[in-house]
Amino acid sequence: MPAASLITITNATVTLTLGGGTPAPIEFSCQISTASLDPTANLLPVEATFCAPATQVPAATAYILNLVYYQDWGKTDSLSQFLFDNDTALATFEIDGLVVSDAGAVRAVASGEVRLTSGAYGGAAGAPLTATVGLPVQGKPTIGPGVATAAASSDDREAVEVG
Repeated sequence: MPAASLITITNATVTLTLGGGTPAPIEFSCQISTASLDPTANLLPVEATFCAPATQVPAATAYILNLVYYQDWGKTDSLSQFLFDNDTALATFEIDGLVVSDAGAVRAVASGEVRLTSGAYGGAAGAPLTATVGLPVQGKPTIGPGVATAAASSDDREAVEVG
């Protein structure tokens, strides 16, 4: 039986750019611990007729860019402040990362347009402040094509192994 193909993403950059490109793209990678594009299937209802029951038909899949990050209020190029100040604005996003498996490594890029929403402020006393935000993607994002890189190092592959 073939072994499972496990991958990790490392050395990723996550950037957001407001519509029109002003200000220039801002990289928030050091604050983000999780960045994922999560799909949701959409089904549209079709009313019953006198000769057929109600049913559903598929519609385009919706996507959310989910970010888990450390709150960074007051910092230069703060993700927390950027989301708060630009709540409801459209922005382009790009996630550029090294996808590593036991077969090697490729660079993969996901990009698209999102509607910004504010993230959390505050949290538990004495704990690092984190926040989770779901940014609705406008239309369908693009992913890849991956560009081959040098074979994964043993350090990179160790992150893939299940132990």
